[in-house]
Amino acid sequence: MSELLKNLIIAEMANALNATVGKNAHAILRRTGISISQILWPELPSGLKAEDAGKILVEKLNENAYFGECRMGGIENGEIKVEFKNCFLSDITDLTGSPCGEQLICQLSFGIIEETFHRLSGEKVRVKFERFDQGKNTCYKTIFPR
Repeated sequence: MSELLKNLIIAEMANALNATVGKNAHAILRRTGISISQILWPELPSGLKAEDAGKILVEKLNENAYFGECRMGGIENGEIKVEFKNCFLSDITDLTGSPCGEQLICQLSFGIIEETFHRLSGEKVRVKFERFDQGKNTCYKTIFPR
């Protein structure tokens, strides 16, 4: 399957989901991310401190080309800064009509991150999109405790 066709299918599925179920689409995709975390990594260490959990989370995300290159930018006030460079979701912004990080499909990655971090640390967290630097093709997100 060509890259364009794959991206088009994903973008159109996200657009259709948004059009048919509206705001509930965010919850559906986050829930899907939870399932994907459990399928991708059925066995993870648990009970880790936030910094160690963050490091393993980044390792796991880097195993999957879907997220591009992921790195942890550090911990400030209990919040973990994470950067995603060349994530394939940035390639479909023209197809979805939404800016990178604000696309509905990004909710899927948020769910994967939240569930994986929870499984590693036992801590429930949320992912917040901060900004997208188009020149660096990098998305900046923050993981923070709920």
